Amino acid sequence: MSAPQAANRATQLRRTSRKVDRVNRALAAIANGQSLRLQHRGGRPLWILSEGRSVTADVAALAIIHARIVPAEPALFSDLPGQSREYAK
Repeated sequence: MSAPQAANRATQLRRTSRKVDRVNRALAAIANGQSLRLQHRGGRPLWILSEGRSVTADVAALAIIHARIVPAEPALFSDLPGQSREYAK
């Protein structure tokens, strides 16, 4: 592996590690009683923990597919998922 390839690989690993850390922090907050809420501001989706901390859409997408993360309330429309998620007890 050449030096530029190794540097690129190291950068990718650091980026992936940071994303995993963000997902784990979001999951820990939800497991500790926070809910993850979807809001729309300026025509864009915005995920926010109930404490007020924002979560990026890619981190939220990974967090909500976790088996223990469930809808906190019914959806407004039957063909759409609910806009709030919590940890299943």
